[in-house]
Amino acid sequence: MHFFKIATRFIYRKEEVNKLIILNIFMFMLINIASFIFAKLNTEYNILSNLGLSANLDVLIKKPWTIITYMFIQEDLIHICLNIILLYCGGVMFMKYFNKHKLWQVYIIGGIIGAISYIISFNIFTVFLELKSNSLAIGASASIFSILIACITYTPNQKIPTFIFGNVKLKYLGIFIIIVDLLSIPYGNPGGHIAHIGGAIYGFVFSKIQLKENKQYIYRRYENDYEYNSRKQDEEKQLNTILEKISNSGYESLNKEEKEILLKHSNS
Repeated sequence: MHFFKIATRFIYRKEEVNKLIILNIFMFMLINIASFIFAKLNTEYNILSNLGLSANLDVLIKKPWTIITYMFIQEDLIHICLNIILLYCGGVMFMKYFNKHKLWQVYIIGGIIGAISYIISFNIFTVFLELKSNSLAIGASASIFSILIACITYTPNQKIPTFIFGNVKLKYLGIFIIIVDLLSIPYGNPGGHIAHIGGAIYGFVFSKIQLKENKQYIYRRYENDYEYNSRKQDEEKQLNTILEKISNSGYESLNKEEKEILLKHSNS
């Protein structure tokens, strides 16, 4: 029975991740089939240029949907195979700690933050200005990086096996990924690497917020189970002592701390 429960949870996690994978595969097949048809009809319509994200603001304002569509399309077979592998590994790990709604949230918002990082960088830094007019961001990598870094941030000390270094903590893998992306910016596909960093930042912030909320929940739960009744009894005794003092000597006899306690109780 215990094995069955574990297997059921694992299948459920896979199903949620598979929905994202299937959507990406469907888009890849649809775009390639449509491109083949357009080529046979001698039509010059370029699907990728109308679904990929341009950093050129004049182009972007005419195609605002691309800030979403770019994260669901892949350039070629190698591109989609690599992204699917990373999405599967990161997604299954993510679903161990979070629900399906947060999976989609991190995928989409991480992709959007990656897109914004790419657009801003290409319009602010002069080194990218010459590339801006012909730039086109395509792929789910920023969204996938957001999911991966969210997992790494949430459980940084969890170990995973590697071929070369044996078992390595996730936090070291995360540091390695970010450093490689930063160092790769000058050597090709700078827009993609910048988008990766943007997605990673959102994944990091997302998990930090989740960890904080979990700590607050655990504290409240602990107090309710073990300390709530004791604390309430102490507060009631303290309040009765203050009220008795007022009855005997008047309100002005209270010190500053006692007045604050009385005010707190009157407002609760």
